[in-house]
Amino acid sequence: MDIHKEKLDVIDEQENILYQETRDNIHQKGLLHREIHVWLYTPSGNIIFQKRSPNKDTAPNLLDASVGGHVDMGEKPLESALKEIQEEAGILVDGDELIFMEKSRVDAIDSQTGKRNNVIRYIYALAYFGSLKELVPEEGAGEGFFSYSINELENLDNNQRQMFIGKMISTENILLYKKIIKN
Repeated sequence: MDIHKEKLDVIDEQENILYQETRDNIHQKGLLHREIHVWLYTPSGNIIFQKRSPNKDTAPNLLDASVGGHVDMGEKPLESALKEIQEEAGILVDGDELIFMEKSRVDAIDSQTGKRNNVIRYIYALAYFGSLKELVPEEGAGEGFFSYSINELENLDNNQRQMFIGKMISTENILLYKKIIKN
């Protein structure tokens, strides 16, 4: 199935489902929908980022959340998180292994495409004990995984900052990463 034609639930601020719309129309019109992020972290306190494929319609080749995706029609956020971890990182986990961190409201416009991501985002954390080489990116969606310590993230130079989706290295996200590694 063409991911741009897949239908997602359009919701209101209370997360009541209003109707379904294609992913493309949702992003073109800036309609409110749900998505998940799962942040993998290492026992040594590093945060793992996934490099997006050059084929992605937004933020190609940039470092993003370890795992991310839309909440499909009729799905609960936790179900989506578990499915996306397997699809995007090649690991199978149980729901009780995920740590719910927060739910946030995000409304962002991709500077390259003008597409609007207007979402309620569920954020989870998962302790990852394997090596980065064991993580398997989804074919056509990801290019690999990279880990950074909080200190490295707080001290990126301008060239290094260009490798990330801007929001991923914002002060707000750095605080989230600090919360994650304390778990």
